[in-house]
Amino acid sequence: MAAFAFLAAAVALLAWSGLQGVEAATAARLSRWLGTTASANGSVVRVVVDAHPDDPAIPAGGRVEGGFTIAPGCSVALFLAPMLGAAALLVRNRRLAVRAVVRAALVVGPVLLLVSQARFVATALLIDHVGQDRGFGLAHVLVGSIISTVGLVAGLGTFVWLCLRADGSPSPSPQPA
Repeated sequence: MAAFAFLAAAVALLAWSGLQGVEAATAARLSRWLGTTASANGSVVRVVVDAHPDDPAIPAGGRVEGGFTIAPGCSVALFLAPMLGAAALLVRNRRLAVRAVVRAALVVGPVLLLVSQARFVATALLIDHVGQDRGFGLAHVLVGSIISTVGLVAGLGTFVWLCLRADGSPSPSPQPA
């Protein structure tokens, strides 16, 4: 039953069309807190960008609206679904106690949410600081990929480590000498 619940949660996250809007609103709020002009409209994070000397697309002294869309392929659901799928397999095979897997998911899930938000906020900050073309390109191709890869590998590794560490199996007792 627990394996089905984990799988259902993964499918629900992947199917929820409103998730990107929640992520965009959160990223815009965090970006504003860090000093940008970010706002959200649906799954779009908008950033008003001032003219930058190295961005010929914006006339001197001008401003332009930039930003990015959080597509389903960029969503945190793609971070959480593999963890929930692994949880379903671990519970289904009766290798680990359900309690240990749930505890690991409750620890690592919020960390993966923060990693995803860090990626979006970094994108908004780079757009704000170096302009739409350079900022989005740098954030999407390099910075976002690094944040995503490191965060996902560390998160899933921590998830497995927490599951195995708390597997509930008795530790070997020392043998008398």
